[in-house]
Amino acid sequence: MAVAKKAVGKATGGKKPDVAHAVDLALKVIDNPAVIATLDRASAAVKAWAVRAREHREIRASRPVTDTQRPSDVKSGRFVDRFGQKGLEHRSAELRQAAAAAFPDPTGEGRVELERALDQIDRYLAAVGRLPLVKRKQGHWKADDMLDRLEDGLVRALDPGRSM
Repeated sequence: MAVAKKAVGKATGGKKPDVAHAVDLALKVIDNPAVIATLDRASAAVKAWAVRAREHREIRASRPVTDTQRPSDVKSGRFVDRFGQKGLEHRSAELRQAAAAAFPDPTGEGRVELERALDQIDRYLAAVGRLPLVKRKQGHWKADDMLDRLEDGLVRALDPGRSM
């Protein structure tokens, strides 16, 4: 019995879309001095998001791997919501909102690439959500890493004086 190959659409140029490539492209554009100048004019709400994202990252990095208790120093209960399918979807939506607030022009440099990368991640998460548990968890780890990279890049661009 022959297995039919999946058709690859013309929109992708005959190739499957590469999520990691979209993330890399978005990070390169975010590091552009013109984009950083746009981010310097970002609102206080975007800068507050960057501070929260940095705090969440520092808390995650400081906790032992075996520690499964909910951190008491995180005031919002959203720290736990950052994992699993819904948590990753929430992180993507939150990053999309931060990008919309940071880049007021919807067609401006930086926002287009960031939106494209987030669209790729959302499609990836939709596909991973239908996989068996082991494969789904592996996909979640990959999506988590990509979201981490995008968050780090945007936070670094919003505050270039401090690295993560």
